[in-house]
Amino acid sequence: MQITLKSKNRKLNPAEDEAIRKKLARLPRFLDQISEAELIVGTEQPHRGPDQQVVQITVRANGTLLRAEERDVELQTAVDAALDKVERRIERYKGRYERKRKGAVRLATVMPDDAATATPDDDEEEAAAAPVHPVVRTKRFPVPPMTQDDAVEQMELLGHSFFIFRDADSTNLGVLYRRQNGTYGVLEPELT
Repeated sequence: MQITLKSKNRKLNPAEDEAIRKKLARLPRFLDQISEAELIVGTEQPHRGPDQQVVQITVRANGTLLRAEERDVELQTAVDAALDKVERRIERYKGRYERKRKGAVRLATVMPDDAATATPDDDEEEAAAAPVHPVVRTKRFPVPPMTQDDAVEQMELLGHSFFIFRDADSTNLGVLYRRQNGTYGVLEPELT
């Protein structure tokens, strides 16, 4: 397993680096297919109180991403909390994988019957008066083909409320999202 440590607006001292690497090295105990583990540490300054240590762990296993993020005043506490969260997600991933392998019923994906479709704004004056929101981050990632059930599983493992995927059957891009009532919907763009 490849371990990568990154830090934003703070430096890791050698003792912290070694302790974090030891903890990350235990992850294959929970799932032997882990190929890569990345930990990003940063410092966040809240409006009140002491600085918070922000820890984000991303684990790659068999093309699946598992991610967790935690904050705490103490670095080791934040690392431990993020690792606990990743371990729970690994257990959930393994449970779903086993159920799928044994032929259990897969998660049902509900198509969005009430999904709002975006339409271009016809009123140019209103659009010109709207405040400009600059894009501050661009993220690129591979989009392998997968079923809707696999996309639901991947979204839940990442802890996100939406997930972009390429449908294995139609090869179209889709955006899977969690609805307020707990069901799932898929937005399928039609290029014009």
